[in-house]
Amino acid sequence: MLALAHQNLLILGLGDSGLAMARWGVFCGATVWVADNRQEPPQLQALRQEVPQAQFVSASLDEQLLALARFDGVYKSPGLSPQSVHALWLEAQSQGLKTGNELSLFAQALNDLKARAQYQPDVLVVTGTNGKTTVTSLCAQMLQKAKKRVAVAGNIGPTLLGTLLTYLTPADLAALRERPMVGLEPSRVGQIMAVGESLGDVAPVPATTELDESVHAHSPEAIEDDEELALEHDACADDATSDTPDAAPDATRPTLALSHPGSSVVASEPVLDAWQSELAWPEVWVLEISSFQAHALTDFEPTAAVILNITEDHLDWHADMQAYRAAKVGLFAAHTCRIIHRGDPDIWDLRPSLSAQAALLKPNSALARAAREALPRWVSYAADVPERAGDFGLEHSGGMVWLVRCPEAEVGVKLDASSTQAVPVLRLMPLDALKIRGPHNALNALAALALASTTRAHMAPLLHALKDYGGEPHRIQTLRVLDGVQYVDDSKGTNVAATCAALSALGQDGPVVGILGGVGKGQDFSPLLGPVAQYVRAVILMGEDAPLIQQVLAPLGKPMVTVQSMAQAVSVAQEWARAGDAVLLSPACASFDMFKDYEHRAQVFQEAVNHLSASASAPAPELAPQPQLTQEAHHG
Repeated sequence: MLALAHQNLLILGLGDSGLAMARWGVFCGATVWVADNRQEPPQLQALRQEVPQAQFVSASLDEQLLALARFDGVYKSPGLSPQSVHALWLEAQSQGLKTGNELSLFAQALNDLKARAQYQPDVLVVTGTNGKTTVTSLCAQMLQKAKKRVAVAGNIGPTLLGTLLTYLTPADLAALRERPMVGLEPSRVGQIMAVGESLGDVAPVPATTELDESVHAHSPEAIEDDEELALEHDACADDATSDTPDAAPDATRPTLALSHPGSSVVASEPVLDAWQSELAWPEVWVLEISSFQAHALTDFEPTAAVILNITEDHLDWHADMQAYRAAKVGLFAAHTCRIIHRGDPDIWDLRPSLSAQAALLKPNSALARAAREALPRWVSYAADVPERAGDFGLEHSGGMVWLVRCPEAEVGVKLDASSTQAVPVLRLMPLDALKIRGPHNALNALAALALASTTRAHMAPLLHALKDYGGEPHRIQTLRVLDGVQYVDDSKGTNVAATCAALSALGQDGPVVGILGGVGKGQDFSPLLGPVAQYVRAVILMGEDAPLIQQVLAPLGKPMVTVQSMAQAVSVAQEWARAGDAVLLSPACASFDMFKDYEHRAQVFQEAVNHLSASASAPAPELAPQPQLTQEAHHG
């Protein structure tokens, strides 16, 4: 933040994140270049109007860009894969330049705010392949119900730096420069902060209103996917945050002047004191972070973080599954409280553990106690009965399923994984009281409770918020019931794991007619075999990777047909579905082969469903297995 003054910055990619970084750099006193391989990227007009000081360059994103100036740092939009800027990145690092992304700059800003303004909120991070938006929104609503001042940002939107700028003026920046440094705790340097749309309020999850035609020239991609505001789109340079414009500045703050601070603004230290007290900065930030944003990130240490799951996805962006996993796991910093899914062996292995040398110490020795005390705090959850203080789970009793928790240990007491101390189980609420359904949502609820509980919020309001939570748009959302058939929108199901969860959730209540297909992003479709065999009556396929899905599912002998449009898919689904069935759009794929993004896909699905008329009273046709895909549906 303060270190950017008088530096030369190169921003790669002019999507929302690139625009936010350009604004930020100019605000902090840097000279900014923005490069994009498109002649007219979507945010070019906004850049010219809002940040006229920044210089735009349309060129290939290669090492030749470094000849534009003597740069001090290079920062890329998260939507750009490492491979697409590999040569430039290596050259920048070989020259000793700083490299990073929007999250890197945000972490640096929080460093300054902590050191000079003593601002230390709780920062809660949610990541994972699936479930991020649900858990982020649910956690934020829980904490708001608990009377916490909460802000939501990150992958869920709006951009981090864009929202931060709505709370800062040149006067604030000048005051920070004049304010002396205070004791800086290195373990907390990397906390991140983001600002919601209004103070003291949970920022709603914004809808993607316009596709940013970002980076298809190098590799098709989406933002992290099932619960993400996807950038299922094109070509050279976007970010892994929402396509929604940044939140409007708070009415209580002066309009931001994008100019070099210091020369015409003189502010004293009390400005910062008033800034903190009068504006009531949020006590808690709840951040959804994608693997794109977390890639190669350093110096970021959230208060608490949950990795919901790590399943195969975005292998067209990350080098391999190991790189994808590393991006997620890197969010568990040295002093971050880890929320661990003990039912997932891959996540369970991430719980803090003693070193081999410390494990050989006598358990009750002072050294052993000190070693255990030095471990990060961790809380676990799973679909079983917990046995460790502070952990969450499910209990089956008397024909009911309860959300339960073992009471926390005394403040300051940390139980390690080897503890055998018996703890009671407290029943929190029946699972049936939740509006959101399915085994995956039971786990999402437990994860949100575990994460919110790290703030020491009272449990009662958290549970009230959980009971009232109705779920996220386009995530197993019933649109209509016609002739006894549910039509369900799960357009956010953009990877195989998300679609498996949706099929399992709906299949408990009856057979499913599934609509699948799109761009598979290099996924393995074989995990679909189990839930399709168990729950699916028939499969309707569409999009680029329909043949791959058909090849995998063919041995099941299920009726399958390929269609050329969503209207055809819905028409065939109505013909094949019977009363008590569900017609489910859960593609297991990205949408950018046929649609602008997953929201556009959902919109077209809903329009097709709304145009359906009640069928005649004739019985539904018998379904005969089809040995191969046809090119057209039965009805146009």
